[in-house]
Amino acid sequence: MISQSRQYQQGMGQVLQHIQALQETARKQKDIIKLNCVSDKLVQAKVNNSIADQALTALQENIAKSDEGGRTHEFT
Repeated sequence: MISQSRQYQQGMGQVLQHIQALQETARKQKDIIKLNCVSDKLVQAKVNNSIADQALTALQENIAKSDEGGRTHEFT
């Protein structure tokens, strides 16, 4: 579960980098509408990434406590 969670986190990090690149492109193109849209998506992705970080921490704690239900909950 931990290794799968870390793979998910790595994928989420790649998505964040891609959105940041899109944001920079929109900034260079001076496309305000595109920039606003991409910036909104970036904020959402950062929040989701933060939630995933918290869930991974809780997953690790539940594994350490041998809490099967908590572990499954945090993973899903």
